[in-house]
Amino acid sequence: QDIKISKGGHTKTSEGPALAVYEDKLYTAYKASSSNDLWYNVFDGTEWLEQDIKISKGGHTKTNKGPALAVYDGKLYLAYKAGSSNDLWYNVFDGTEWLEQDIKITKDSRVRTGRGPALAAIFPYLVMVYRDDS
Repeated sequence: QDIKISKGGHTKTSEGPALAVYEDKLYTAYKASSSNDLWYNVFDGTEWLEQDIKISKGGHTKTNKGPALAVYDGKLYLAYKAGSSNDLWYNVFDGTEWLEQDIKITKDSRVRTGRGPALAAIFPYLVMVYRDDS
């Protein structure tokens, strides 16, 4: 049976969402359908949170493509393409809050993409793959 996540006009996206199991709960992160803001929601095995939680704050953590999620070293990692460039960034959730400032992956115009990245953890690595921006 399908379980609808979208309720009351929220949890809507215009790009593919990301999923990861973190601390025995299912997390979904997604780009909002009407902006470049990133949001997340949590499924406890019975129901989703009534209200999504916004990750974007202070003008950062924004994307125009689908993000990626993976659990690594006890934390939830979110990788995404910037909303206004082809740079790649990431943020980390410790179970309580996201980092105040995102960390830029792109250096010296390398590691750039026109699409959303993918993440996976295989001990001892956190691996990100992406299509280059050419």
